[in-house]
Amino acid sequence: MITYGEAAKLMGYSPQAGRTLGGALGLISGFCEKNELPHLNAIVVDFETGEPGEGVPLAKGVNILDVQKEVLRENWFAIKAPSMRNLRDLQGQYPLV
Repeated sequence: MITYGEAAKLMGYSPQAGRTLGGALGLISGFCEKNELPHLNAIVVDFETGEPGEGVPLAKGVNILDVQKEVLRENWFAIKAPSMRNLRDLQGQYPLV
């Protein structure tokens, strides 16, 4: 798992900027949902609680640990990254949490 602050730092921002990643993670979640992929945003967690934000959709009977395990098993290098246009198209369909 990676914290919001660590994710922000990897993107070249201060760790405090991690608080503003909700919108971007919402788009990633939308991309994953549209392409039937595990929700990658499930592995970005709060430093204090170790839990992801509320933007991770869970199917009935599925817990967050199951989703996180799916994410870690996925071969992400085999998946073409979304273009800016793909993400812009998703913006109206998925809430920016």
